[in-house]
Amino acid sequence: MASDIPHLVFWINSVLEQFRSQVHSSNGDIHTASLQTIARLSLNDGEQQNVMHALSRRVAQDLHRQDKQQQRPSPPSRERGIQRQPRIPPAIFDLIPIHNGLPVCLRYLSARGCPSGASTRCVYGARAHAIPDTLDARVKGHIIQHMGGLNERFSHL
Repeated sequence: MASDIPHLVFWINSVLEQFRSQVHSSNGDIHTASLQTIARLSLNDGEQQNVMHALSRRVAQDLHRQDKQQQRPSPPSRERGIQRQPRIPPAIFDLIPIHNGLPVCLRYLSARGCPSGASTRCVYGARAHAIPDTLDARVKGHIIQHMGGLNERFSHL
């Protein structure tokens, strides 16, 4: 990465500066200075290990950050499997028959049925499981379009 280049350049400059100092202090003995410099270029050199560790840690952090950005939270369970049924539009809801002060459960009337089965109360809230005397054509159309049709027991509606 471009931001890591200064760290690497600083380390290389320190190795070369040490080489120059050794050549100068040994009155031009390049052979001894070269051997000492080569030893610093090995993986056993502490400074080089520190630089390489810092660089690899930064790369690992960047990769981890990228992974987090690419990951999306898993969708709620209703989006993974069965899609939630659309809410009943207000215009249709106003036409639903009332039984004992509660709107009749349209799922109960549908071919798919309501998960609560034959109970008199709906598991989805304050809705009644009852057979209305009549069913508005728009409500019937909503059940057919969004809930898999009317249950055969209620085909007379």
